[in-house]
Order: sequence, then structure tokens, then C-alpha cells
Amino acid sequence: MREGCGGACLASFLIGASLGAAAALLLAPESGERTRRRIRRAAEDAHDYLEDAGERIGEKADQALRSIEKKTRSVVG
Repeated sequence: MREGCGGACLASFLIGASLGAAAALLLAPESGERTRRRIRRAAEDAHDYLEDAGERIGEKADQALRSIEKKTRSVVG
């Protein structure tokens, strides 16, 4: 069996990366408006990425469920 933390590690990494990026933007010597625009874009990108990742995870879960159902039917009869 494969070891690892899967989605939990990915989520932790993304949260940490987002917080780090936000801190870097807030501490950067740019105007407030430009910084807010960059944070907004980064948040939108993160949202899109997480939405896509959620869809992929859902599809894999559906595939696994169908596989389990098929194997169960073959064992039970």
C-alpha cells in the first residue's frame, strides 16, 4: 500500500504557499492598490486550482466506488 497523506498534504502545502505569497505581497514596496490586485489574482488562481483539484478527487472517488461495486458483485454473485 502506498504511504503518504495525499489530499491533506496538498491542502496544507497550498495554504502555506498562499499565506507566504500574501505575506510577501504585503511586505513588498508597491502601492496598496497594486498589491490588492495581485492578492486578488492569486486568490482567484488558488480558488480555480482547488476547484479543479476537487473535481479530479471526486472523479477518482467515483472510479474507486465503481471498481469496488464491480468487485463486490463478482464476489457476492
